Amino acid sequence: WCLVPMLRQRSTAAHTPTLPMAIPLGGAGSDAAASGKNEEHQPLVDDGFIDDDNTTTASSSTGNLEDTSLPPNGGKITSLQASASVAKAIMGAGSFSLPWAFAQTGYVAGPILMVALMVLSVSSLRTLVACRRLARRSGNAGGTSKRPSASYVDVARAAFGDAGARIVYCASVSASVGVCGSYLVFVAASLLSLLPPQYENVGQTQLVLMVLPIAVILSSVRDPNKFAFTALLGDVSVLLGMGVVVVYGILYRDEDRSLGDGCVAFGTIDGCALAFGAVGFLFFIHFLVLPIEGSMARPGDFDQMVSLTFLGCAAVSAVFGVLGYLFFGGDTEQIVILNIRGSFFVSFVKLLLCI
Repeated sequence: WCLVPMLRQRSTAAHTPTLPMAIPLGGAGSDAAASGKNEEHQPLVDDGFIDDDNTTTASSSTGNLEDTSLPPNGGKITSLQASASVAKAIMGAGSFSLPWAFAQTGYVAGPILMVALMVLSVSSLRTLVACRRLARRSGNAGGTSKRPSASYVDVARAAFGDAGARIVYCASVSASVGVCGSYLVFVAASLLSLLPPQYENVGQTQLVLMVLPIAVILSSVRDPNKFAFTALLGDVSVLLGMGVVVVYGILYRDEDRSLGDGCVAFGTIDGCALAFGAVGFLFFIHFLVLPIEGSMARPGDFDQMVSLTFLGCAAVSAVFGVLGYLFFGGDTEQIVILNIRGSFFVSFVKLLLCI
């Protein structure tokens, strides 16, 4: 959040005030705008900024821009497609680690931790997007007025200079390696569970190395528009996989134990520390969201879209995590879908999740 005042200070310094008095602007929730005649010399005033369509747009004190009057990004994806992409970033392979995470925290403490991290993520995401727009206004961000830069690194450079940009770049690369590594392990573990007995000598590491070239090829695609449809298909696959786990738990769980046997409402502090990574893995997607926002045809819809998407994903994930833990108890695998054995349909869902 320290990005906001720094960017405002830089943006104000970059423009010489020529107006005799400040333009009155509303706070958060206000849609008032005032027209400017000389955009090049109009400064940031109060909590607003002059945008490229010669309008001054207000923001809240936390840096959340009230951006309904923003010009189009030049992107093509709709709010629904953007929501599907954000939901896919949240509800991927990490969703199937939630029952195990809740087994560490407890079925009450787990959802509480999830909601806390969701609120933190939504707030910081909206602030980050506000910072990107302030950086664009100050002229320190890359891109053009028609297609603004969606780079996390550009925002850091505008706020902290080259040193900050390097730090954020290294952090983003490290986060990407961690996310990709986790996904490759999920794919390899799922494929390993599908192999017939004659391939028992094949190890998980070998499968990771086989899948890695495909991941490298996909990572070379830079345009989020190309993944709009596949993101929706991925969301359907994840929901289908969750449904299979729930149905399996209802119909085929161990008859010797009742629902919730051995489960606890609140786990240990050590367990919460272990679960933090699995729960945080869902929502800490900041370096993925900026390109999505930059590809939206209506950037003014971003705040509402991201809030509703996170809320919906958190609700579905919390219910799934609690049910998965109650179904399998202490036997819950780190990837809960590995608790499922049996039919062709289950194998098909596992393969679909890998794809």
